[in-house]
Amino acid sequence: MLAAQSKNNGLNLPIYGMYNIGQNFFFVILEQEKYTISKQFDATDKQDLEKIISMLKFVKNHIENFINQSK
Repeated sequence: MLAAQSKNNGLNLPIYGMYNIGQNFFFVILEQEKYTISKQFDATDKQDLEKIISMLKFVKNHIENFINQSK
């Protein structure tokens, strides 16, 4: 995430990330020098899995919108 932030050429945009440990997913947002880590989401729990999918779709849409605005 720090490497992506340095490659942004001063755009000062938040960097979204995700990591998992086994069945547990965590989402991270890096804004300037501060970061926030989500609570743990368990991929074996139906409600948590729906939230994981929703967050991944949000990031995908966010990236697509940014690309379309940059054209």
